[in-house]
Amino acid sequence: MEIRWVDGRDVGIAEWDVEGARKHFKGLNENRGAGMDGLVAPAFLVADEASIVSYTGTAFAMPGQTFVDEADFGPFILVGKPDEVNPSTHKAPGFEGAVRVLGSVLLDDVWPSLWCRLVCVEDMWNLATWHPLSVYVGSVVQSQVEGWDQFRQLRDQLRQLRDDASE
Repeated sequence: MEIRWVDGRDVGIAEWDVEGARKHFKGLNENRGAGMDGLVAPAFLVADEASIVSYTGTAFAMPGQTFVDEADFGPFILVGKPDEVNPSTHKAPGFEGAVRVLGSVLLDDVWPSLWCRLVCVEDMWNLATWHPLSVYVGSVVQSQVEGWDQFRQLRDQLRQLRDDASE
């Protein structure tokens, strides 16, 4: 298992261009040994704008609430599937080729599971859809999902109030 850093600017990938990163990574996999030492990796990582903000912006906080674990809303990174995906025909509804993954589960849960082919990026996407921000956080328990449901309800109520106030 290996992770290599590639600065997109050094290989002609425009800033925040996830599709460009996918094409570059796929080329590395197809040319096995052109920087990958013959390894065919199951996924690639991208620090897109939302990922950067999740690490550098204000941390998620809802003081006094008890229904969600704030750790579930920590910084994340984008994990992409090397092959192109057609969202309209894909088996995972809404999957566009990548999923946001909580940084704290990346190296000890996600990457080994991907590398050993225990899960695929689509599997993580399906689990991430339960999370209010569509972030894969690893294994979950029922109380987490219930808390996320409460979070979603509160968020939807606040959005409705905002919309009503702007009319």
